[in-house]
Amino acid sequence: MSQLYSNNVDTTLAEPLSDSATSATLTDGSGLQSPTGGDFELITLSDAGLYEVVKVTARSANVVTIQRAQDGTVAQGWNTGARVFAGVTAGTLERLIQNDSANTGALAIGGATATANNSVSIGSAASASAAGQVVIGRLADSSGSGSLAVGNNAEALAEGAVALGIRAFCDGLYTSIAIGDTAWASDTDAIAIGWSSDAAGVESVAIGMQAATVADHVFVTSALPAVTGSPTAQSTAAWRNSAAGVVITSNVLNLKNAQTYQIPLPAGVTFFPDEVGVLIVAADTVTVQPTVQFGINLSAQEYLDAVATTGLSAAGDRQRFQTLKTAKGTATLRFEVTVGATATTLTGRIYWRGFAVEG
Repeated sequence: MSQLYSNNVDTTLAEPLSDSATSATLTDGSGLQSPTGGDFELITLSDAGLYEVVKVTARSANVVTIQRAQDGTVAQGWNTGARVFAGVTAGTLERLIQNDSANTGALAIGGATATANNSVSIGSAASASAAGQVVIGRLADSSGSGSLAVGNNAEALAEGAVALGIRAFCDGLYTSIAIGDTAWASDTDAIAIGWSSDAAGVESVAIGMQAATVADHVFVTSALPAVTGSPTAQSTAAWRNSAAGVVITSNVLNLKNAQTYQIPLPAGVTFFPDEVGVLIVAADTVTVQPTVQFGINLSAQEYLDAVATTGLSAAGDRQRFQTLKTAKGTATLRFEVTVGATATTLTGRIYWRGFAVEG
């Protein structure tokens, strides 16, 4: 239900109006809105120093359907020729600050609803339904006390939650935060920042495009830390362009199958591996170890010749290879199982440890 407004409407009654009538005929009603679906417009009747504010809930040509005695005025009879105008009323101004008299300090602007004390809702169909909320954006929704939702379809559904961005979603308790298009923070104190990022563990943090974690107390990032090749000035301190070491992992692979797995790195980045290895996720009855090799796009054994692994027979086992054939950098990481393992189950991740340089 929204209040509608018209500019410079000033007309008269075309017929007398009794103090109980629910419709009025105007000399010219064309300048008024035509409310539907619970929307309304306020007009004022005036004659000889008397005033009555009425609510227009519908209009057909010059005939308006009205609700009498609005904004503290009294319904009374009016003669033909009484003035009718769309003026600013005290109630209209109060509603700009206080959307609902039952909800102190609530503010709703632009077809929004604010149905709790000290809540703010701005935008078409935006909804703030708990105390202290701020909601901005079309279809934005906030239902947790002290929460903030900003952006088209942004949702902050838990106490203290913050959702910023188109379709950002945050229903984790307390200080959970989701920032970015389709960012999703769905557990207590979780933080997700970046397009399609997902933090689904308690106090977990996911930063970067499609960064995701479901584990508690874990930090993940989809960005690649890199030593920059573009310092802004000769005097820039070297540490400002430094980057921590990087560990890059594959998804879970079935090591029983011969296969090739490649990871292309971001354009303009060269990665220099110092160590490569295999991490076992699940294992059962391993009788023959897989044979593996590490390389690059055009050289399958650039870093490590084909070698049979050893000791990979249980979840959590790792084999690392630290003496590589070359220190050469690459823009594409390549791993190959040349001979699959013989086992009931053997799955794992591949990793590369090193550093990246821009340019």
